Amino acid sequence: AHAVRLRADEADAMTCPLDVSRLTPRVPVASKLVTMPPHTPHAVRVQQVLASPRVRLLHNFLSAEEAAALLALSEPLFERSPVRSVATDRRTSSTATLMGRAAANVHVRRVRQRIAFFSEYELDMLEPLQVVRYTPGQKYEAHHDYFDLCDFPQRPRRHLTFLIYLNQLDEKDGGWTEFPRLNLRIQPRAHTALAFNDVLDSGMDDERTEHVGSPPTRGVKYAINCWIRAGDPPGMLSRRKQGKLARVDHFGKGVA
Repeated sequence: AHAVRLRADEADAMTCPLDVSRLTPRVPVASKLVTMPPHTPHAVRVQQVLASPRVRLLHNFLSAEEAAALLALSEPLFERSPVRSVATDRRTSSTATLMGRAAANVHVRRVRQRIAFFSEYELDMLEPLQVVRYTPGQKYEAHHDYFDLCDFPQRPRRHLTFLIYLNQLDEKDGGWTEFPRLNLRIQPRAHTALAFNDVLDSGMDDERTEHVGSPPTRGVKYAINCWIRAGDPPGMLSRRKQGKLARVDHFGKGVA
């Protein structure tokens, strides 16, 4: 995926009156190649886009076979995308939620295991995968992902967002993921995952992560949303016993 900083002289523009440099320290990290069989037999390149807030690109996150299989699985399941269970003109895309029988699909299970590994969160902290489809003109206006409420029973807050691009759009065809407060936009590149922290290291909302799903001008954009929650679900118990709670600033078992 191609990341563009629109106005580098206004790095990390923000309205929240917090000392972000203290709550989310800047720690530049070099790109790394990672494999982890059996769920990730191929090499994934983890690239840091921003250190604060933490924004990563995971290149080659999916194989072409996985992307094609997930698209085929989702095709009959698309419905109008909701915002907190309600259809709205702010979000005009379509969504296919991979729950029930779809969640048992071998490709769905493998991708969820991969997300859990790279994020270092337990599987039960991952919301169901959602495949989203944007046809020309469809959009998702500026929003944050750290909702208190959502369509699923996991109640802790969203800490981390994975957006996995299933296909590729040319730069002139739109469909960017844009972060207005960071002056940053990401061009969809097939099989690449965009991952970013929704909250500060303290667990407080990071308002800088407001983002936009801009409309394609030509072609159809497909991607997978996966949101990760943290708090007190059963999956945290073993980490507490070991004295190593999953940390928002630790992304991917030391990988990134």
